[in-house]
Amino acid sequence: MDVDTIVKNKKEDKKDLKKEIEKPKEKVEVPKRKAILSWESSDNLSVQINPFVITLFVIFNLTAIAYFVWKKDWFPIPVIVIISGIFIWYKISIKEELKKYSIERMGVRINDYFYPYSEIHSFWIIYNDKVKNLYITFVKRYLPSIVIDLSNANPHNVKIALSRRIPEQTQKSENLLDKLVRLLNL
Repeated sequence: MDVDTIVKNKKEDKKDLKKEIEKPKEKVEVPKRKAILSWESSDNLSVQINPFVITLFVIFNLTAIAYFVWKKDWFPIPVIVIISGIFIWYKISIKEELKKYSIERMGVRINDYFYPYSEIHSFWIIYNDKVKNLYITFVKRYLPSIVIDLSNANPHNVKIALSRRIPEQTQKSENLLDKLVRLLNL
């Protein structure tokens, strides 16, 4: 083979490739996942600042500052003021955000993140006058449990949909930390 035939073959290959690229391609429809059950709920259940918590917070800070002034230890006072300012700024800057939850055939979806049933160990539901929460634990023990608000969903329907795919822990209750956060409205 000489150089001219090689160059000619390459040009023909390029032309064939351009024709392949320019051909109209068929549209492939991706089937949308059907949710067995879906609902929306607020990420921050109570964004309002509880006056009782603020009163306790102010009393605690003033008492701590008075104690350090009495002891003539000046270093902790600016630290208390800075930490208090960060806490107040955080509480004021919290915005209520709606999250979309859905129970699907292959797993649980929270907004755009999907948790397959193979990664979920179990679930339990806390349902009383004050709380309507779904707790999900994972097979990997280092992952934290997810707490999902069920205020806009029927807990019985959620229980039926999940119990067909993953085991329910009936003896579990609300965590002590969750109770404290709910009581102090943090």
